[in-house]
Amino acid sequence: AVENADGLIPADKDAFTIFRYADNNISAGVAYKGAYKTVSLGFPIETLSTPCQIEKLIGEVLDFFEK
Repeated sequence: AVENADGLIPADKDAFTIFRYADNNISAGVAYKGAYKTVSLGFPIETLSTPCQIEKLIGEVLDFFEK
């Protein structure tokens, strides 16, 4: 568990929320797609509950970068 996970806010018109925390609906992840692409998460990946969740998250991020 993370004591103080970060909430993130998209800071550009080309940035958008990709994940939200279930308990408070605050943005947990933000992606940017403009002149370059980036993904920022407000929590460490290793805090996910199962290896399957980690693989799914990384797969979705890789798909974002490939498109």
